[in-house]
Amino acid sequence: MLRITLKQIKESIGSEPFMVQCHRAFIVNLNFVVSMSNRNSAYQLQIFGTDKPIPVSRNNTAEVKEKLSAL
Repeated sequence: MLRITLKQIKESIGSEPFMVQCHRAFIVNLNFVVSMSNRNSAYQLQIFGTDKPIPVSRNNTAEVKEKLSAL
C-alpha cells in the first residue's frame, strides 16, 4: 500500500490544465466532467462513468468554472 497526500499528488501532476482540485478531498480530470450543477448554492460535478456527484468547494468554484469554460 502506498500512502500519499493529495498535496503531494497535486505537486506531482504539475500544471496540467485539465487536472484541478475541486474540493479538499478530490482532484478531478476535467476531460471526464459531464456536467456541473448548482444544488442549494453548492456546485457539484457529474463525472463520466459514476453516479455519485463530486462536490466543488466555494473556494475552488471560480477556478473550476474557468478551466471548464476553457476546454
